[in-house]
Amino acid sequence: MSSVKTYMCTEDGCLFKSVRKWNLNEHKKNVHSNPADRPLCGMCGRDFKNKKGLTQHLKYGHNNRLMCSECPKTFGSQSGLDDHFTRHHKGEGKVFNCNEEGCAQSFLRRTALESHINSCHRKYFPFACPKLSCKRKFPSQTKLNAHKIQCGKKCLVGC
Repeated sequence: MSSVKTYMCTEDGCLFKSVRKWNLNEHKKNVHSNPADRPLCGMCGRDFKNKKGLTQHLKYGHNNRLMCSECPKTFGSQSGLDDHFTRHHKGEGKVFNCNEEGCAQSFLRRTALESHINSCHRKYFPFACPKLSCKRKFPSQTKLNAHKIQCGKKCLVGC
């Protein structure tokens, strides 16, 4: 039987241990590092775990927001802008377009298109809240599930 090497934190009172040395190093940097040794923003005084965090902050923080070229949304980071653009404008993979007259909506998921058609064009709401006191209906199981979570105890007395 082979034994697995365990790396343990040497700080007094700390019980952290890991089978990966990298995890131990990250733990030490994130939990036990001296705040005075961390990179600091000269504009706002915020400290960061590493130089990359400070670089990102300086590039996109302090109202240097990135604007989407397709809509009025703005983002504090390039990754946020990239995620938004891919999700809402680029349409990686198959795009599902609404074919209803006068509607230019498109979706990345077929289920999202179906929900849109049911709720906006057909006014079809087949998913009812199971609480007898609640009369609300929804175009998809997903929207009903969100209602159940959001509504919670209110459904006992009616929404």
